[in-house]
Amino acid sequence: MSREQIIINMETNKDSKTNLPPVAPCPDPMTVTLTAEQSNVVTADFNAAQLANYQGELGYNSPNKAYAHTFEWKPKTRCCQVTKAVLKVELKAIQRGASPKSADSGNDRIAIVSSGGVSIPPFNEPVYDPNGTFPIPAGTLATKIWSLQGSDLNKLNTAHTLSFFVQDDSSVLSATLVLTICCLDKIG
Repeated sequence: MSREQIIINMETNKDSKTNLPPVAPCPDPMTVTLTAEQSNVVTADFNAAQLANYQGELGYNSPNKAYAHTFEWKPKTRCCQVTKAVLKVELKAIQRGASPKSADSGNDRIAIVSSGGVSIPPFNEPVYDPNGTFPIPAGTLATKIWSLQGSDLNKLNTAHTLSFFVQDDSSVLSATLVLTICCLDKIG
């Protein structure tokens, strides 16, 4: 790079490789981990059918009861935003799943929901791999890990909540939401 190119790049304050303005580091980054240890449901995020047949207990072992949960976080200052979120849910088939279309654990789905139970694409998928081996025995374990970025974070940054719903023949063993947060004001 010539001396003239360096001067031009300094004057325009752009990265010489990407030609974009440099990204400032977050002045006060933090990570917050939320767990679903206690039942919490923001009813506005779910529809009437979901609310009529759910329970919020981890490890629940009776079929035909869905699981619903809402994570809530409280910003430390008014200038904090979630920049990344990772939802991890560990599940277990309560009963045998005959096929991906059978009315048992085989057809169960998990979804991130909002505004009356509407799923947030692409976060709506089968609990158990529909291309996997069926039937699946009772006790089969599954783990879902979803990384949210960009516009997926709108609800977390406006209402400070994230809700999810699991269909009725799978037990939620644990659920964690790890938030990467940037605050513009130093805390404390």
